[in-house]
This record gives sequence, structure tokens and C-alpha cells, in this order.
Amino acid sequence: MTSIDSVREVISQHFQHVEDLGNGVMRGELRYGDKPYAVAYVDLSDTVVERSQDLTGFQENLLGAGFFSPDSDLRWNSYLYFLAGPKSVTSDQFGKAKARIEADRHFARKFVLEADDLVLRLQEPAANESSGPAQVVDVGVTWAGLLAEASLGSLIEQSARKTALDQIANGGAFKAEAVPPASKTALKADPLANGLLRNLKVGSFRRVNQGKSFAFGDVNLIVGANGTGKTSLLEAIEALYCGRVRRDPDAPFADIVGTLENDQGTREAVKAPATAPVLKARNTLWYGRADYQSNAISQGFSRFNFLDTDAAFRLSSDANHEDIREDLGKLLVGPETSKLWDYLSKLNDDVKTRLRNLNERLPNQIRAVELLEAEVKRLREAPSEANTLFAAYRDGLARLSPAWSVGADSGSLDAGAREKLDTLIRSTRLLQSAVSETPITREKVERRLARLREALASVKLLHERYEASLKRGSEAQARAKSNEAQQAQLEQWLRLLEAGVPALASGVREAEERASSLRRLLRDQPSATLPPVTAEYAAFNISDARELAEQKLDSAQEQEGIADLALSHSIQLGQSLDALRRDLHDAAVAYIERSGDAALCPVCKTEHSPPELVAKLEALVASHGAGASESLRRNAQIAKEQTLRCRQDVTILDALEKYAEASESVASTPCGTLQEDLRRTVADLSIANSDLQSRRNALSQLDLQGVDWTSWERTRDSNATPLLPPDADPVSEAVIEAALGALREQASSEMQVAENEQEQAKTLARDVTDLVSEVLDEQLQRVNLTQQITVLERAQRQAENALLELDGVARLLQVAPSTSIEEIQVQLEACLLAFDKAQHAFQAEEQARTAIEEKTLELKTANDHLAADTTTRANLLRASETLSKVVEQYSLERATADAFGAIKDKVSAVFAQIHSPQEYELGDFTEESLIIRRENKQVHAVTQVSTGQRAALALSIFLALNDSAKSAPPVILIDDPVAHIDDLNTLSFLDYLREIALRTRKQVFFATADIRLAALFQRKFEFMGNDRFKRISLPLPSESSS
Repeated sequence: MTSIDSVREVISQHFQHVEDLGNGVMRGELRYGDKPYAVAYVDLSDTVVERSQDLTGFQENLLGAGFFSPDSDLRWNSYLYFLAGPKSVTSDQFGKAKARIEADRHFARKFVLEADDLVLRLQEPAANESSGPAQVVDVGVTWAGLLAEASLGSLIEQSARKTALDQIANGGAFKAEAVPPASKTALKADPLANGLLRNLKVGSFRRVNQGKSFAFGDVNLIVGANGTGKTSLLEAIEALYCGRVRRDPDAPFADIVGTLENDQGTREAVKAPATAPVLKARNTLWYGRADYQSNAISQGFSRFNFLDTDAAFRLSSDANHEDIREDLGKLLVGPETSKLWDYLSKLNDDVKTRLRNLNERLPNQIRAVELLEAEVKRLREAPSEANTLFAAYRDGLARLSPAWSVGADSGSLDAGAREKLDTLIRSTRLLQSAVSETPITREKVERRLARLREALASVKLLHERYEASLKRGSEAQARAKSNEAQQAQLEQWLRLLEAGVPALASGVREAEERASSLRRLLRDQPSATLPPVTAEYAAFNISDARELAEQKLDSAQEQEGIADLALSHSIQLGQSLDALRRDLHDAAVAYIERSGDAALCPVCKTEHSPPELVAKLEALVASHGAGASESLRRNAQIAKEQTLRCRQDVTILDALEKYAEASESVASTPCGTLQEDLRRTVADLSIANSDLQSRRNALSQLDLQGVDWTSWERTRDSNATPLLPPDADPVSEAVIEAALGALREQASSEMQVAENEQEQAKTLARDVTDLVSEVLDEQLQRVNLTQQITVLERAQRQAENALLELDGVARLLQVAPSTSIEEIQVQLEACLLAFDKAQHAFQAEEQARTAIEEKTLELKTANDHLAADTTTRANLLRASETLSKVVEQYSLERATADAFGAIKDKVSAVFAQIHSPQEYELGDFTEESLIIRRENKQVHAVTQVSTGQRAALALSIFLALNDSAKSAPPVILIDDPVAHIDDLNTLSFLDYLREIALRTRKQVFFATADIRLAALFQRKFEFMGNDRFKRISLPLPSESSS
């Protein structure tokens, strides 16, 4: 248990200008040179509950005078510590008092601490450079070593998993490393190792900062809105140290030059990008990583020097347990190592999956090889009967006495012989189909051909006569139908004449023309409802009347506008006066209520009785000026009515003017006369419309009777007139009746001719059918003459072809005159069958030889596949052994736990410094606990920790990792890290960075777009002076270009 005296001693040792202010309060300063940059007030009175009850008064008495001083630089750097001794802690109000004090944001940061925590807080060991842990072992190096031992170092490049899996399977992934890792001796004197970056010139890298130079101090605040190049500037620094940018490995850059200052003050320029051996040597020297890839240096830099803001941000906003643990792992072991783990673990699963597939496939392949070996053996031992079948074929062919050579006793089959046999068989079959008599001889075929030729000539003559008779009958029938159509046309015209359509239609047309002429005069004027012209315009001509009416309308509109404006002004003035009266009334009432004097008028300062004063005040807000406004409204209404009357006069005169133009009236005609003419024209139009409607009604009656009169003129001109003599009257019913009689007589005569010709055609058709049936010796049913001729011609061709086929058979075989075609066909088919059997046997032998070759090749292919899969399996087993070792013995989860275990004390110390309230301490990740309440040791799992606590933990991990990297460059790059951290924790974080800058030789680069945070950061660090503290403000691209 720490005593109060020990606390006093710590205060005296740690602070300068220590004062005892009495009442249990001590004051001390932290100074930089001769200037204080922080002041601490320590209340040792053990009266936490009492202080919380009068916290504002206590702070005003203690800090008020100096806090509001215009030249005070300590306003944002004051700290008030309350000792929570036995008296305070045992009070049942202690928890609420503590929370009230630490939540207060006025005057100073406040902490309520027990004695041990107070001493720890005042000493601030977390910022002491010598208290850091040893550098954390990088599990990525361990994985790389295991892979290199197995000649699988190429997997570190993380090519596509399918590609890597294929290379493992074919053995291409197993490559011995030809180049050993670069040694530390490759860098004898590297300014980047321990120098501070004083200047940076960006030649070519990202357009926003390209061609710019920057001067740096020990602490550098980089401020600018989004898109101004803050992150790009930090990444340019990363490119100087690492030769690449982790977030964008393919980003091109050139001529990035930095000036470094060592601890003796000597400056030296360094240019990026460096060579691969130099980068490997830096990686080994700074981070203890013996990687074979030069770009691996960015993994260590991102882990120990450049806060992975993305992982920190995700950690603070992750919603589930797995995501939180994953992002914690990325912070502890680095994002590239996490990415490599994900790659290797999934590749291990892929290898095992392919191994399983191979193990399932190999037994089937072995069985397939065995079956192929048995099949090859069977084919080689199969017997042959091709020669026996060939001899049987040769004997059968010799009996036919062919015109070609039969051939030797043994040998190959002649394909031409089979074609000849097939041709002979087709010829015999054709002969049998062409000649119905059996047995078939040449004489029978010749007699049949002669009879067919004679009959075909007779049938064609009869058919010509038949066609001519049909044509004549068809022409007569067509003339009769045309005559009937002409009769129908004349009958239609006769019905229209009998209904009186021509006279009615002409009358309607004349009535329409009269009504149309009158409508053109009126031009759709609403004369039926047009009011009479005003008497004062009746004697004027239309031009003068219209000019006078428009003048009156303009005058009336002007008077209406004046009246409306006067009314509007009156209303606005009344509203303003009402508002003033209301304000005066409210002010007077309020004054009376405050003064309590209900008899003295606050406006005129005269005495009244209270009721009288109230009545006077109420009279102020009573309606005023209503009479004047009402009078103005009446004037405005009268003016508006006058305008309407004038506008109506102009409208009437417009109508009369249009009528005058349409009727071409004399210009001097008075308006009254024009209106009388207009009314007469309207009456005439009414009469014309009535007459037109009467005539149309008559035509409508014809519609009801079924008379189509609409096209009567076309019927007259197109249908009737062409059928009449040239001088005949088309509207004479007698003429139409005579023409109809003549047409009926012609139609009757033509129909008689058609009937005679049709009868003649039937007789000729029967003669043809009888002759064809006789020749063919069969009855033809429902077959027309043309088809009968076709049948006869086909029979003739068959007979001719039969003679040709007989000639062909005679050329190929020596046939005796007494031998029938049927006998020859039987022998030919037997010979052809023997040929096919022999040929099939020869083909079977050839196929057997081919099958042996194919199966032998299949057997070789199957053996090759089996050997390849066996080799692939061995390669996969070899890779699986190494990958399983990585996954099972050196897992990312274990590496994360080891990394956290190595820096846990440091993370706990930093977390205690930058996180408020102080009642939490760091827990054990392996037990699903992230933080623990110090009072009751209550565990808070990762999903129960607030976003602010997780964000503070992320910063603590990074700062602990940076502290552990003793040989890494002395730079800290932070890009907008406090998105989810509250104000108190932000202040604590900035205080911690300030202690790092003051107590260690490390250079801080802090970038933010938050103007408020930037101002707070500047107040925390500007005491260091312009040489050690630099504020770099980045303008928007448009501002910088202007």
C-alpha cells in the first residue's frame, strides 16, 4: 500500500516548481527548457465525495484565475488528480462521485485514483524508452523458413491458389532457393536506420504531391481535407523506407529523396527506390526478417512503424467475434502475415482435397490397367475363318461364268467384283418390277414395249381433243358469268333510280354549299350570345369604336392598379401599426408585472386607476383604421368592375371587326348596322342548316330501307354508263330495262354452248381410260387423263429400261437363252452373301489388329496416367506435410497469442495511460476476454467491449509494437487514428505521443482531416518550438494550382 508521503515524494521527483497550495492540494509543472507545457494539481485530502458536490467552486478557486488569462498556454494541458484514500473508497457515494468528477470537462482533465494507481499515473512509465519489451518474433519468417526447407519458398509469392496447387502437383513449386537472404553487412551505414527525416522531395508519386518538397520536425502535424494528399505524403515516406507502398504495391514512383539527420547532427540524402539487396538488408537489420523477397520489408514497416488505420478502424466497428479477432491479429502480426496465413491455410485445404480425390481415383486407375491387359491378351488369341469363307465365295462366282476373272484360290477380295454383283442384282430386280409375266425373257419385253408405244400415241391425240373441248366450254361459261355480273350492276343502278337518290343527293350538296358560305362569313363568332354593342359605340365605325374602347380599357386598368396599390399599402400600414401597438402593449404589461405598480402608466407616466389603465392598454391592441381600409376596398372593387365592362366592350367590338372583314363590309359602316347584319346572317345560317338537315334526314330514311346511296355517282359512272349505248340517258329507267333484257338473252346462249362442250369432253375422257386400262391390263379408278398418260409413259420407260438391263446382264454374264432371270438372281444373291461373309471376316481380322494396337496404346496411356498421378500424389503428400506443419504447429492464432504475450505488459501499460476510466485493465485473449474490470475482475469478451475501448486497444497495440522494435527506424506514421475514440481518450493518446516525443528519439507524423483535432494536437505540441514541431497544411488541388 502506497502512503501519502510516497505520493508526495513522487510528485517532487517527477515535476518541477512543485508547490503546496494548502488544503491538501499540491501543484507541479512539467517543463520543456524553461517553459511549462503541462501542470498537475494533486488533491491528497481524500475527500472525493465532498469535492464532487462542489466541483465547480473547487476548480474556480484552484484554477480559475490562471485558466482565463489571455496569455495562458496551459489551458489544454492541465490535469487534476484526486487521491481516493480509505475514507473516500469506503463511502457508498464514492462510485457516483468518481463518475461525476471524471465526466466533467471544465478547466482540466480529471482522474480519481487510489494511491498505487496515482503513483503509476504520475510516473508514466509507458513512455519510458528503456521499459519496452524485446522485438516480437515474426511468425511469417518462421513460415518462410519451413517452406524454404521443403523447397516451397515460391508459395510466399502467393500466386493464384489454383496455379500454386497445379505447380505443387506437377512438382514445379519445389525449387531450391538459389539466392541466400541478404546479410546485415549489405548496409554498413544506412541513414534511414536511426536518422530523423528532415526534408522530403517527391519527384513522381501521386499527382497531388508530385514535384513538392516538405520540411519536417520531430513532431509533424499534417492537416488537410479529404483528397489533399495526407495519406499520399505518408505513403511517399513509406516508399522512401521500403521501396514500395503496401496498400498499392504497383504504384509507380521515382525521385523520392529524403534528407536524414543522425544523432550527431550530420545530414545525408537518401533516394528511393533502393536496390533489392539493400531492401533485404534493411529488412534483416530493422525487423530481423530474413525474407527472400525484397518487398517483404513493407510488412515490418506497416506492423511496427505505420499504423494500419484500416485494421484499427475495422476493429473499432466490427460487430462479431471472428471479425474482431481477425483485425486484432492483423494489428499484432501484420496485415501481410494475416494475408499469408489465409493463403497458406486455404492452400493446405486445397492440397488435402486434391489428395482425397487422387486417393479415390488411383484404385480405379489400377483396375482399368488390369482390364486393359486382359483385353489385349484376348484379342491376340482370337481365331480367324476368313480364308474358308473366301473359297466358298470363289466357287459360287465360278458357277455364274462371269465375264471378269474369278481370281486366285486365296488372297484379298476384289471390291470391283462386289459392285458388279450388286449391279447385276439390281438389274434382275428391275426386270421383275418392269415385266409382270414370268418367267422373264427378252421376247416378252420387246412385245410389251411395242404395244405401249402404239397406245401412248393414240392416247395423246385423244387428250388434245379433250383439252380443246374443255377450253371452249370454259370460255363460254366465263362469258355467261361476265354477263350476269353486268346484269347485277345495272339492277343496282336501277334500284337507286327508283329510290330517287340522284335528286336527293344533289339537293344535299347545294344546301351544304349555302351553309358553308354563311359559316365562312361568321368565322365561328358566338353571335347568338353576343351582347348588344354599347350605345356610345353604335354610331362609330368599327375602327374608331375599337380605338375608343381600348383607351377606356387602359384607363380603367390603370385606375384598378392604383386602387389595388392603395389598398395594399393601407393593409401593410395597418399591420405594422397593429404590431407596434401589440409590442407596446406587451412591454407595458411586462413592466407593470415586474414593477408591481398597476396604477402608473409606463408609456405616458400618468396615474390611473387599475381598471382604467388595463382598459387603455387593451385599447392599444383594438382594431384601428378598419373604416379607411373598407373604403379603399370598395374603390378597388368599383375599379375592377369598370375594367370588366371595358374588356367586354372590346371583346364585342373584336367580334364585329372579324365579321366586317369576312363580309367585306364598307369601312365606314356603323357598329350598330354591322351588328344588325351579323344577326341577319345568323338567321340565314339557321334556315340553311334546317334545310340541310331535312334533306339529310331523307337520305337517312334510305339507309334505314337498306339502300346504299353513298357511292351513287361511282355506280352511275363505273357500273351503268359503260354498259349503255353511247348516247343513252343513264338516268332513264326505260333505257336501263332494255339493256337488262339484252344481257339476259346473251347469258342464256353462252350457257348452252358451255353445256355442249362439257358433254363432248366427258366422252373423250372415257375413250382414253378404256384404252389405257386395256394396255396395262388393270382398271384405273379416280385417275385424271394427265395422270393416265403419265402412268402409260412410266410403263413405257420401264419396258425400255428392262431391255437396257438385259443388255447389261448379257455383257457381264454368259447367260444361255433358256435361262430365266429369276434363276440368275438366286445365284447372284447367294454369291453376294458369300462375298459379304468373307469380307466381314477379313474386316474382323483387321479390326482385331487395330483393336490390339488401340488397346495397347490405351494401356500405355493408362500406365502413364497412373505413374503421373502417383508422382502427383507424392508431391501433394510432400507439400501437405509442410503446410500441415505450418497450420497445426505454427498457426496464426498461436502466433497472435505469442505476439500479444511478448508485448502484453507494454500494451497494458499504454492502455492504462490512454484509456479512461482507469477501472479497466487488459485481459487474456485466449480466454475470450479483452479487458477486465479491476475492481471485481469481471471479464469483458470481445463482443462486450465498446468501440472506443477497442480503438484505444488498437492504438495501444501499435505503440507497444513500435516500442518493441528497437532496431527499426525511429519513425511513427499515424493516419487519422481516432475516429471512434472519445475526447478524453483522444487527449490521453496525444499526451502519450507527447511523452514519446520528449523522452525518446522518435519522429512522429500525424495526419488528420479533423480541424478540431488538429487544433488540439497543435496546442499539445507547439511548446516544442518551430524547429521540433511542424504543421504542414495541405490545400485542395484546385487551391494549390491557383
